[in-house]
Amino acid sequence: MPPNPLLARRIFPVVQARMLEAPVVLLEGPRSVGKSTLLRELATAADTPVTDLDDPATADSVRADSSLFASGPTPICLDEYQKAPIILDAMKARLNLDVYKRQRSGWRSRWWWRSPPNGPRALVCW
Repeated sequence: MPPNPLLARRIFPVVQARMLEAPVVLLEGPRSVGKSTLLRELATAADTPVTDLDDPATADSVRADSSLFASGPTPICLDEYQKAPIILDAMKARLNLDVYKRQRSGWRSRWWWRSPPNGPRALVCW
């Protein structure tokens, strides 16, 4: 349930379900349709912060060490990722490393990326 039921969005439960199925969920759409608001509602429900790259200092920090940023706790809720697109490479590298670790431990699944055992790896919003 979204934090504010008066502004409940029909897409909220759909995105929550996708977060359990896929390691990365991208919210995309035209300006001012509520992508950032939806991201904040989802982050609140997941008890995780939103990193907003509209803040120049935050964007500079993510660009300076995107691997460090991507190695943090999950889910990663990132708004305005296009301000530091290198973060997508860092997220992909982390996902690949997670797969390798699972394979080395004997965990096998053809659809690992559809059913990550600990929920989503990243939620990005543009």
